[in-house]
Amino acid sequence: MAIAINAYVEGTGGALRSMAPHRFRDGYFRMQQPGDDISCLHVEDLRSVCRYLHKGYRLAMSASDGHSMPSWLPSESVRIAVR
Repeated sequence: MAIAINAYVEGTGGALRSMAPHRFRDGYFRMQQPGDDISCLHVEDLRSVCRYLHKGYRLAMSASDGHSMPSWLPSESVRIAVR
């Protein structure tokens, strides 16, 4: 079973940018409760990321090309595909 998580956000000039979960240098993904701008959770695998997304947490995501700073995206804008 493979899990794919992505999002599309409007970039400069109205073009859609593909976003993917950002894995930080320590190997973890970062998630944040809605309304909490200070603390975040360190999540190790994509299955756990999916669980927290279903609870409404925000996910740090960056452009799929890897050349952007991560930004917090709400769970409503994140798409999950299981293959």
